[in-house]
Amino acid sequence: MAKPSVFICHASADKPFARKLYADLRKFGISVWLDEKEIAVGDSIYDSVEHGLSSSDYTIVVLSQVALERPWVKKEIAASFNVEVEKDQKRILPILIEDCPLPVFLRDKRYADFRHSYDDALADLLRVFGIGDSGPRTTDLWAKSSIVELDIVAANGSLVKYEKHTTAVCMREGLDEIVELWTADGKMSDFETNIGSITDVTVESGVTYVHIHLPRRLQKGERIDRVFRMKLLDSFLSDSEYWEGKQFAASDSYKLIVRFPSARPPQRWDVYERDAIKTSPSKWKAALIQEHDRPTLQLEVVNPELYRNYVLRWWW
Repeated sequence: MAKPSVFICHASADKPFARKLYADLRKFGISVWLDEKEIAVGDSIYDSVEHGLSSSDYTIVVLSQVALERPWVKKEIAASFNVEVEKDQKRILPILIEDCPLPVFLRDKRYADFRHSYDDALADLLRVFGIGDSGPRTTDLWAKSSIVELDIVAANGSLVKYEKHTTAVCMREGLDEIVELWTADGKMSDFETNIGSITDVTVESGVTYVHIHLPRRLQKGERIDRVFRMKLLDSFLSDSEYWEGKQFAASDSYKLIVRFPSARPPQRWDVYERDAIKTSPSKWKAALIQEHDRPTLQLEVVNPELYRNYVLRWWW
């Protein structure tokens, strides 16, 4: 299924909600049009909005008391409604963020109800895009936080202990398997998980897949805290090395911690981002601290984008 594109129709007073929704939808690979992100100084507001509406697959209408009183919001809803009628296909996705009367022509539409539970309503909305109950495996879990720790044990980089702590929300009813996957130089060994059991380890086209069978089926919306460990052998032997945090699943935060041998601290380091098209410098920076008398680099990314890779490179 191709990635959908959406236009967020909202009142200025509801901007904080629109920004949060914008960030969360992008985590799942959805292209989102939000006025403050798309309209540059000097652009025609009317032309920009018209292009955003016409080029999007869906219009998400954020319904509130204030929104229904704003002429601009009414015009955007009317324009989307006209396109929906002309093309005879679902386009308008109403979402309710507070009690308010629904416009007459939206009353026969089911809406996502954000008044009580944001997470439940977001999951409801994502199902429109094929994400959730029957979505691809990368959307089975939504990580609220992901912390990766690399402990460089051998000064020459020949032995590194890997540990990942994840707190996630299950997005699909009945999930009973998690698949971890990596690419790395050298070898991987001694796989461990604190929940379930490792049932299979396969390597295809240079990618290592570790299949973890859970002790029971998870319910949609259930939180899961898990730890995964392994050893990396002969993977960090060069004078310049890096770790690439690949965002295969939606996440609220990603943190990387790299602990160096006291006798071999990093001399300099850099952070950049990579997607399918290009590599570019990152706005996120890594900091060097002393942790348990060891030099340690820490990188933290808030709301990382799905399918974007965050790369920390160091020279030692």
